[in-house]
Amino acid sequence: VFVLLLGWNTGVQHFLFAGTVLYLFTSYDNKIYRLWYVFLLILIRISLYYYSGYYEPVYVIHKNIEDLFQILNTFFIFFIITEICIVYHAKNLEIEKKLMQYNKKLEKQAATDPLTGLANRRRARDYLMDTVKKYGTENMNFSIAICDVDNFKSINDKYGHDCGDYVLKKVAQIMKSFMERVGYAARWGGEEFLLTFNNCNIDEANQHLYDLMILIRNTGFIYNEQVLKITLTYGLEEYNNNCGIEETIKVADEKMYTGKRMGKNRIIF
Repeated sequence: VFVLLLGWNTGVQHFLFAGTVLYLFTSYDNKIYRLWYVFLLILIRISLYYYSGYYEPVYVIHKNIEDLFQILNTFFIFFIITEICIVYHAKNLEIEKKLMQYNKKLEKQAATDPLTGLANRRRARDYLMDTVKKYGTENMNFSIAICDVDNFKSINDKYGHDCGDYVLKKVAQIMKSFMERVGYAARWGGEEFLLTFNNCNIDEANQHLYDLMILIRNTGFIYNEQVLKITLTYGLEEYNNNCGIEETIKVADEKMYTGKRMGKNRIIF
């Protein structure tokens, strides 16, 4: 209407570009509908162009007024397009940020044992692989322990599985707090846990493991007014690059079972 009344040279037809940008950012239509909409705007603009070439506007205005309209319309069109892009770019960044946070949350959940809150077996393997890389580049020692709650089946049978869960959660809580300063703790499966002692040879790791063993042994586990004495048996092995991580874990596991056969509640290294 503006073009028909005042002419092509006012530049108002360029608002179709802003309309196109706004529609493409806000529309949830499928691709075909979007293309038809854009095609319709193209036809409107071309039609106005040819109409203006053959017919005079209803109101003929002075060249200076045309120039003023052209400047104002150009300014507003660029401002509107810029504002549309800024707003929707900010929304996209916000959505992307939320997606990243959600993905991180999912990754953390996928890597965390839901009962104990410790890293699960898959995450522990990733951690061990990273540690192995550091072992070669930073000339560091590290040791691995596999440990198992003693008489866990008897605890479940006598007090119920809820009690077993309570024991595992409390053991995990103690391990997590203790291992933060010396290494890493993960739930390996069932009532088994994996511990890594960074920058520790087997003798140094054994001393830390002994302190942890005493700490758990002296902790009162109280369930339904019953005081439980909880102990673990530990197998400890220092990582050797020639053997590899799987063999190191296997040796630590075998040592742990040796400790079980010898009476439990001890460290074999």
